[in-house]
Amino acid sequence: MGIGRFRRLLTLTLLLAACFSVCPAWSAAAAPDVESLIQQAREASGANDHATAVVAYREAIALEPARRDSLSFGLASQLTWAGRHDEAIAEFRWLLRKQPGHLAAWRTLALAQAWSGRTPDALASYRAVLVRQPRDLDARYGEARMLSWLGRTTQSVHAYESLLRDAPDHRDGRLGLAMVHNWRGDHERSGRMFSSLIETDPSSAAAYEGLAWAQHWNGRPDLALQTLSRQEQAGARSTAGEELRAIILREWSAHPTLAFDYAEDSDDFISEAARLDFEFPIAYRGHARAGVVLNRFSRTGRPDVEDTWITLGGDARLHQRWSASARAQLAIKRPDGADYTPVQEEVNLAWLGGDRVRADLGYSHFALFSYESNPDRILGDQVGAGLTLRPEHRTTLIVSGDYASYSDDNERRGMRARARYALFARKPRTFVELGAQSINFRRDLPNGIWTPDDYRAGYGRVDFEINPDRSWTFVGALDGGWAKEAPGDYTPYLAYSGAFIWRIDQVRLEALAGRSDGNLETERGYRRTFGALQITGGF
Repeated sequence: MGIGRFRRLLTLTLLLAACFSVCPAWSAAAAPDVESLIQQAREASGANDHATAVVAYREAIALEPARRDSLSFGLASQLTWAGRHDEAIAEFRWLLRKQPGHLAAWRTLALAQAWSGRTPDALASYRAVLVRQPRDLDARYGEARMLSWLGRTTQSVHAYESLLRDAPDHRDGRLGLAMVHNWRGDHERSGRMFSSLIETDPSSAAAYEGLAWAQHWNGRPDLALQTLSRQEQAGARSTAGEELRAIILREWSAHPTLAFDYAEDSDDFISEAARLDFEFPIAYRGHARAGVVLNRFSRTGRPDVEDTWITLGGDARLHQRWSASARAQLAIKRPDGADYTPVQEEVNLAWLGGDRVRADLGYSHFALFSYESNPDRILGDQVGAGLTLRPEHRTTLIVSGDYASYSDDNERRGMRARARYALFARKPRTFVELGAQSINFRRDLPNGIWTPDDYRAGYGRVDFEINPDRSWTFVGALDGGWAKEAPGDYTPYLAYSGAFIWRIDQVRLEALAGRSDGNLETERGYRRTFGALQITGGF
């Protein structure tokens, strides 16, 4: 080895030795210690920089895994505030296996579960707190809130009232109870509670918004707009309040609707309709409507039949508890030789007990198309009554009956009952319905003998909504049941349909298609393929 080469090797060795002697000091200076990372996480949390706080907590746990027990709650909490709910729930689960009595962890876990749509799990977590600390106000409030989210409004009211007996000034509890009464249809009671909250705290945006919703749902959008103006004047303006104002103005703006309907029965009977309607608001107390309807009926081996109708109608809130609606159709084009009346009309009067009770009484005069009597139609007069009950926010019960007499000397009596239940905790949003109906026809035969023709039916129905209340929504439905038209004659019934709804600004487009097999005396008919397209705009 040459002297020059030996000298270079010696120099390199000395340099490496010097590096190794100072590198530990460099590492100690460059790498943050656990305490500084914890301080960094706390500072980031205070500045609402939750993503940075999560990184700092995880680095601290990586440096000293033995300290995870003490740092896990901070990490899981920051994951919750950062919206990373699945990670937060997993971390809380780990912590609670180690420390099942950690009440703050149970409470924050409930928040993560509620915000991620796991409402039943959130309710269970709040109740886990109450098992260990029955008087915990935050958990009692959370329990009442989750019960309302699940649609169990009666239980929610009891939970809120129990909380407020022990803590009368619990602001969120008072707001929550007022809103539950609003959801239950007790709008006047809810409005009084929100008004009381505004008197106590004139800057409460939530109280103004709740009062405006109560007034809007109670048929007084004019008062709701006044309340939102008061909110703005009080300096409590909010995004939610502006959204409600936009909803009211959109609902009470003039708008046209263009619709097309198509149906084809198994006996090659095809019906098509095109409809153009215009709706105009009247002083926030009602609407006036005008439009035109074109119908076309066709069947193999028969000539096509067309008619055109002008429609006029409207609805009005006559009183806080009463509303009325009316509609008339005037035929401006009828098939050649048709002798049926050129006018059809219907009226309805309703008594409103908030959203929880509604009673309807109606009358209609109409004409039914029949190829057997072409070009005539069978005329009918019908009276009916119905009662709608909502004992819970998620449960609807409807009972109705009607009597009709026809120009072919036939009579018809019908009774219907159905129950609808909403599964708010499920994704997609799901509704289950059960129903039954009984119809009795009586025909006056030429021999003077009245013969009854009884019809019985029962069905079950499931509706579901995917991506509800967004720019697009898919709504699906599946019906199944049976119909009995003669002794021992049971006909199965099955129907399915799907609809896409698109919303672009003030324009709504809905496309529907489906099929039914069987006969439930519904508008879908017997073995029918049907479709519809509807476009609604706004001014």
